[in-house]
Amino acid sequence: MNFDLTPATLSTLFLPPLATYLRASDDHNTLAARSPSGANLQAASLMGAHLRAADLRGADLSFAELSGACLQNANLSGACLFHADLRAAQLCGAKLCGADGREAEWGRADLSNADLREIDLREALLIEVNLSRADLRGARLEGAILIDANLDGTDLRGASLCETLLSGASLESARLGGAEFN
Repeated sequence: MNFDLTPATLSTLFLPPLATYLRASDDHNTLAARSPSGANLQAASLMGAHLRAADLRGADLSFAELSGACLQNANLSGACLFHADLRAAQLCGAKLCGADGREAEWGRADLSNADLREIDLREALLIEVNLSRADLRGARLEGAILIDANLDGTDLRGASLCETLLSGASLESARLGGAEFN
């Protein structure tokens, strides 16, 4: 089942139990902080949605359209973001521990101060991403493409960066102890 959370359709498409977690306002849509962890939102259209501090632990967001979404301080630990579109998403301070972000597109996303411990970002596209001060300890970045990414102050201890393309990336004050490069 596909969900469309664009402003025009939000109030009419949801059936319980999701309806109990959504509120609409005049100018934007908001997923309440008490949102359903473990929700199946596979291939959902969440473009530009306001999901600040949402609890999306274990949610299936594979193939979801999350470009421009506000996910600041959201909890996406263990969530499946496989092949999701997260371009220009605001994820500063978000928690994505153990999330599956394989093959996802994160271009221009803001992941500053995010908790990304043990996230799987294999084959992910991370162009002009802000990962400053993010915690990527134990992350899997094999085959990921990081072009012009900001990794200043990022903790990459124990991360796997084998076959990762790092072009124009800034790594000032990054912690790289135990990181694997090949």
